[in-house]
Amino acid sequence: ATIQDESGKSSGLGAIAQAQARVGDMKWALETVTALRSENSRAAVLRALAESQAKKGDRAGATETFRLALQTAAAIQDESKKANALWGIAETQAKGGNRAAAVETFQLALQAVATIEDENAKSSALFQIAHAQARAGDGKGALQTAATIPSKAYKTLILPIIPQAQAAAGDLKGALETLTAMQIEHKPGI
Repeated sequence: ATIQDESGKSSGLGAIAQAQARVGDMKWALETVTALRSENSRAAVLRALAESQAKKGDRAGATETFRLALQTAAAIQDESKKANALWGIAETQAKGGNRAAAVETFQLALQAVATIEDENAKSSALFQIAHAQARAGDGKGALQTAATIPSKAYKTLILPIIPQAQAAAGDLKGALETLTAMQIEHKPGI
């Protein structure tokens, strides 16, 4: 039997690659990734493989796999999808303890967003990046990103989420600093 649906193929191949990585067969996991047709799918699976390597303490392997994920994400033509792939990689890098690389990757995501012309799509992407930055412990970066969101609605939604995400990630000091840094105008009756 064959899987005709591309989404089904990607899902299946991604699961196979991740299973191969779990049993320690990174060579075959990376080979399986090459069978994925879409750069978006390849970047997502490479990110998951790098996360697995980082959790196992293979920092050198994780760094190399993150490099492949970034290279793959850079080839994504749709800027919204590229930004999505990049902030996902950045958040995973931060979770793995590589905050410096995460900050650089968040910057790449922001560069991708800068070319998005549709205001709603741009606002949505910036919202997602700010949320990911907060979950990754970068409250200052999240606030800076939130300030660039063109849509008032998205900006209003993200501001209270930033310190909540920091607190949920265990960064209570950062959450308090973020709350202090926020300058929310209060207008009576609003």
